[in-house]
This record gives sequence, structure tokens and C-alpha cells, in this order.
Amino acid sequence: STWYTLDAATGKLLKTTTFPFKKMDDPAIDGAGNIYAPARKDNLILKLDSKTLKESARWQVPCNVSKTRWQASTKRIIAACVGDNPQMFSVDPATGKVSATVAIGPSIDGIGMDEKRKRIVTSSNDGFVTVIQQKGPDQFAVLGTVTTRVEARMMYMDERNGNLYFVT
Repeated sequence: STWYTLDAATGKLLKTTTFPFKKMDDPAIDGAGNIYAPARKDNLILKLDSKTLKESARWQVPCNVSKTRWQASTKRIIAACVGDNPQMFSVDPATGKVSATVAIGPSIDGIGMDEKRKRIVTSSNDGFVTVIQQKGPDQFAVLGTVTTRVEARMMYMDERNGNLYFVT
């Protein structure tokens, strides 16, 4: 996997960084200089320095992690994975430990987080949305699975009102 660092003001390519992984997916940024990058086929989350992209930690996770999001209110990495046992989980970045898991629909293509209502939603290409209630930093409960149209996987959550928008 190759990452490209661009100058935000000019769009100029500053550097490329190659990692020895087959597939890396959506990273999470904590606003404190860290990037949490999933290495899907290797069941890893990497902690990278946002300026240098140097790896400072690597954590084994229970599945093929493909999505990560930073949750500032709990200081947790929220992640989800594909494979035989699709699940969403939280990781404590102080220890790298998976602190909670919950089963989700058949795959994962998107994660939306509603901080106001303490809900997390995952979407999948297979036409399912899993709605999860967050009861604490490391406590989750599935509220239900909603059927959508197949390929309605790309989603946006309006954080003001909790509405979800899907594209097919």
C-alpha cells in the first residue's frame, strides 16, 4: 500500500510512503498528531505519526479491519471489519487493547457516529445497516439491523439531526 502526502494549500505531492501490506483502508486521525491505519489483510491497526508517517505502535485485532474512526469523546478508536465474523469494536489507544466488540451485518463499507444520541451505524454493500447504541466508552448494544437497497453502502450521517443518506 502506498500513501501520498499532499500540501493542503497547493495540492503538491510532498512525498510517498510505501507500507508492506496488501490492503490498507480508511484511517482515523485523533487531532493530536496520530493516525490509526487499518491493514486489512493483516488484522492490524498501525499507529502512525501524522507528520512523518513513521509507525510508533502496531496492534493485532480480531479480524480483517477495514474502517477506523476516532471518537474524541471517549478517546477510542472505533473500528469495523469484514470476513467470516464481521464486527465493530473499540480500541484503547493507550494500550492497543480491543476493549469491546459487537457483531454487525454481513460486511462493512461505512461507519457513522452520532455523538449526540450515542449511536454508531455501519453500512454494507449487501444492503444492511446495523444500528448500535453506545452505553459507555467500551459498552455497545445492537439496536437492530435495517434492510436497505443492495449497494447502498456509501453513507453520510448528518450529525445535527442523525439522518443517514445513502448512495447506490
